[in-house]
Amino acid sequence: MRFQLNLLSALFAVVALLSGCRKSVADNLDTGPLSPPVRQGETYASHLDFCGYRWFVKASQGKVGPGPNLFSTSNSFVDTSGGLHLRIDKSGCAEVVCNKSLGYGRYAFTVSSSPDIDPNSTFGLFTWSDAAPYHHREIDIEIGRWGKSDNKNCQMVVQPYNVKANIHRFDVPLKCKDFVCNFTWKPNEVDYSIVDSVGGKVESWIYSGPDVPKAGDERTHINLWICDGTALRDKATQEVVLKSFKFTSPF
Repeated sequence: MRFQLNLLSALFAVVALLSGCRKSVADNLDTGPLSPPVRQGETYASHLDFCGYRWFVKASQGKVGPGPNLFSTSNSFVDTSGGLHLRIDKSGCAEVVCNKSLGYGRYAFTVSSSPDIDPNSTFGLFTWSDAAPYHHREIDIEIGRWGKSDNKNCQMVVQPYNVKANIHRFDVPLKCKDFVCNFTWKPNEVDYSIVDSVGGKVESWIYSGPDVPKAGDERTHINLWICDGTALRDKATQEVVLKSFKFTSPF
């Protein structure tokens, strides 16, 4: 009986994540300090509200990182069901930045589109600080093949990525749609997992090496961009959809 109850609890948790964000979350919107990033060549004049948080939308007149690429505000939007859409088209790529620093805790991103994206595109779910210490406090889950069709399509990373022990690459099955990408950031380790729509584990990894960053002024970023800033290889446009984002504090 206890096993059955635990199983039901796990399934209910997955269903809650996969149910998405409704407009009612705006009633409890955590706008926090409304200070957009300040970066050369980039503007953050517009914002959107997604899953209880405010997100600044990145735009650029010229090519900027990552890539480098052009970024367009028109390529990030929330649909009537509360899903966040990021798109690549001729106007540029897409990135949104949470308006506040969340720090240690569990970051859960529910993706409701296929991981089978163009081999030249990268879909990133990550923390980032504009200050250099602790390798910009960057913790990543990235879906992409980095320009090579035969590469595995996902990686979990604690920066710097060029340290072999800091990166874990694997394949998310292409049949997955509605899967949850998680990382739990602790003072001494980062626990990663990806689960499918019925709670089955796709992949997990624990990093407890010396490069676990200390929490500070980082923010959560979600982006979709072209590797090396060249062009999509197989498609004229690319789009991904997030059904939900949830942060759970350990405190």
